[in-house]
Amino acid sequence: ALIYGGLGQFVAGMWEFRNQNTFASTGFTSYGAFWIALGILEIFARQLGIAEEQVPIALAWTFTAWAIFTFYMWIGSWGVNAALGIVFTLLLATFILLAATEFTHSMGLRQIAGWVGIVTAISAWYVSAADVLNDTYGRTILPVGPAAGGGS
Repeated sequence: ALIYGGLGQFVAGMWEFRNQNTFASTGFTSYGAFWIALGILEIFARQLGIAEEQVPIALAWTFTAWAIFTFYMWIGSWGVNAALGIVFTLLLATFILLAATEFTHSMGLRQIAGWVGIVTAISAWYVSAADVLNDTYGRTILPVGPAAGGGS
């Protein structure tokens, strides 16, 4: 959470800022900060003795805030390509389910959120692999589909 998910994405966001890629810069920097914050929250909860019953409500509101952020990133993602739109659809569902899990303490919802999160990660890895392979070979190795409105 702190290094690859957090710092790695945050730094990638800064590079995308330099490239003037608003969507990627905002996404990588923000989700990198999310992972750093989540890691620190978990560390603080255990090391500083935050009352166990307070952690779920903190997580519930954290996931709710990130669902709101992810909602408008979801709208923007369809302007990049269809594969990224799918990633953000799944990510939005994951955050909604995680928030609902923490608000309700439902183990069933937690399991569903976990499975949706795994599918989200697999879809994000696909997009990452497509970006790397398609750019490296200068042609479509893994298709990502057109952006909404017909771009690619």
